[in-house]
Amino acid sequence: NVKIGCLKNLVYNRVYDEVLVRSEPSSIPGEILGLFDSDMASSLSSFLNPLILEMKNRMPTLPVSEVSLNNGPFKILPVLRHILEKYESLNMAQPSQDAKDSTSKLVPPDFLNLTGIFPEAKQEKQINESPFDHNRRQFFQMFDFTKLGFRNWEELKNMPEQTGRMFLNGMYTNGYTCRVLLCRKVLPLSTADGVSLELSDFTSDEVDKYFRPCTVNPGRKDAFVSYHGGADVRRLSSTEYYNMSGTVNHQKVLQGRKQSLDMERIETNIPSPKTAFIQRYMLYLTYILQHMDVLFNFYNFETAKPKWLNYIGSQKVIQESIDIVLNGDKKYNKS
Repeated sequence: NVKIGCLKNLVYNRVYDEVLVRSEPSSIPGEILGLFDSDMASSLSSFLNPLILEMKNRMPTLPVSEVSLNNGPFKILPVLRHILEKYESLNMAQPSQDAKDSTSKLVPPDFLNLTGIFPEAKQEKQINESPFDHNRRQFFQMFDFTKLGFRNWEELKNMPEQTGRMFLNGMYTNGYTCRVLLCRKVLPLSTADGVSLELSDFTSDEVDKYFRPCTVNPGRKDAFVSYHGGADVRRLSSTEYYNMSGTVNHQKVLQGRKQSLDMERIETNIPSPKTAFIQRYMLYLTYILQHMDVLFNFYNFETAKPKWLNYIGSQKVIQESIDIVLNGDKKYNKS
């Protein structure tokens, strides 16, 4: 029944001073105790004093200041470790039923469940059906798994035995793409997996017979330049590299949209969050909160498309670069 404001006053004006500043222990000031009734004040003193002593015994030096933390940032780790261990011990000591009750109060029903988003996907649980299979069947009912090669529910259910993979009842989307959560069995390593061969393990004849040696180096204006002997020199310029991926065009479109919506000015003026001064960090937070709606409206599902195209383009250009090194690709094989 204690007000949160009273507890904050106790923590900021008493506990922090005792732990971080004062070398000798002192009693709780009367103006703070006056915020609580007599029984509560006595209980707080008996509860806090041992905890404060535990913290002070692990402090490297007193008082702790910004300068001392900057000079020895790792010296306070024993204190942080003790806090985490204390929380963990309190959590372990809490009865499991109480923990379950407190969780059920915080998390609404079906909040993390498929049926909380798509109520029409809910189906009755069958006899002897595990909760995992029940959720997976609801996923199959809601989404078209034929795109993944599963024509019916039984094929999805038997996937672990047939392919060594399993659908983990999870999907992620940014409004443009969708990622399906799968896992697979860890296969035992073969004897060959533990073998690491080096160039010295092969003779010159074996190198000439089984390999195509070449040298590859980056250039000042090239993504790479490779030499394969004789007059065979292959290169991929930086301009070609970025044009192949399409990143330049996507960036131009995004930049034009930013300028039209004044996003460029907003992002340019964002204060740096990398600071040790609380006033500067508060300035950063204030600026972000002031422009949060504009940022969220801009970085929505419409910006997911160019991000996806940039990702696909980067994969494509890597593969084409490898093809140029290995066989010249269409750039050096005009015929």
